[in-house]
Amino acid sequence: MVRHDPYTHLSTEDRLDRFCAIMAKAVFLAEEGDKAKQRRENQAVEAETEQSMDREDQPQTAERPEDRIIHFLAQVGEASPRDIQNQHDLSRSKTYRLLAELKQAGKVEQFGRTRSIRYRLAS
Repeated sequence: MVRHDPYTHLSTEDRLDRFCAIMAKAVFLAEEGDKAKQRRENQAVEAETEQSMDREDQPQTAERPEDRIIHFLAQVGEASPRDIQNQHDLSRSKTYRLLAELKQAGKVEQFGRTRSIRYRLAS
């Protein structure tokens, strides 16, 4: 099968000019793609930096649930297990387990019975 060359009418110099123009365009587009990629990376880094600065501006909360419970009780004075559970998004069983550990460690004290059980920091 014979292939038809659409550039047969061009001189060697014109073919070379055409080839150079195509290559220059390819290089330009590659550089533009690299610049766009770099801009996206820079924007991502700036966004991450901004988020970390926002996090630094917020008050630091205690990492451990036990510390968060103690801090909460220090703020409110006394609270029911349900209040603690809702405030810290804990399961019912974990809330009671943590309160039992804190009570055993002497950090909190329990008063009241059954549905009226409340906890406060130990004196």
